[in-house]
Amino acid sequence: MPLPISRSALDRLGKRLCAEAVSAADWGTFETVLDAYQATLDDAQSILEAAGFEPTTRVKSTGTLVEKLSRGTSFKSVQDVAGARVVVNGGRVDQDRAVARIARVFTAAGSAVKVLDRRTSPNHGYRAVHLIVTHQGLPLEVQVRTPLQDLWAQITERLGDIWGRELRYGQPLDPANQPVVPGMPPPVFTRENFVDMLLATSEEIDRVEQAQVRRYQEQDEIVIKVTEQTGVAPPLDETEDTLRRTMEAIMGLVRKLEGG
Repeated sequence: MPLPISRSALDRLGKRLCAEAVSAADWGTFETVLDAYQATLDDAQSILEAAGFEPTTRVKSTGTLVEKLSRGTSFKSVQDVAGARVVVNGGRVDQDRAVARIARVFTAAGSAVKVLDRRTSPNHGYRAVHLIVTHQGLPLEVQVRTPLQDLWAQITERLGDIWGRELRYGQPLDPANQPVVPGMPPPVFTRENFVDMLLATSEEIDRVEQAQVRRYQEQDEIVIKVTEQTGVAPPLDETEDTLRRTMEAIMGLVRKLEGG
């Protein structure tokens, strides 16, 4: 389903959506644009499922998209209006394999694919691999995460909804020195402390997952060929369970904060 307007008209529409008063005609055009992205995303989801993945998909909500445009981003440059997320069962080796496979299936479908590795250059602690897939003429973002990366990202996203979305962009929290749990007796664990802990946890997740890659690379060539054929990668090190339990405990606290 092609876009109902040109790219330049799309940018002009984005600027008008950020204005205080938006016409009914503009909202109607905007909804038609989102319908086009949804149709393309539905087709991309079918391709991923046919390749054996279980993606979750979404088209950005109106509020989220308008907020992004309000920060000065042009509509035509937004690559994640529509996106899919794939969480692999394993670590970084499994993630690399999934990324390569996804790139192959979309390339075979005639789509252009660009890989953005946010593990080597994390965004305020956020780590994953993103594939920008130009499918049926529209850009889609396919996020590929390990379970630990996904849990970390979910915690940060949900905290951003509670404390302010600036948390996701590495901006100072206001107030930063507010206790995580209101009424907490001294010593007080502040929001700033909490974010610092999350950033340290992201670094530890990366250390554990890189160790898996090193163990895989050190294997005998014959063993590597067998693991590639069977899809079995070496396990993460012994700290994986500790990390997972820590992250699940943090998520439990976030759920309590969401409940007020």
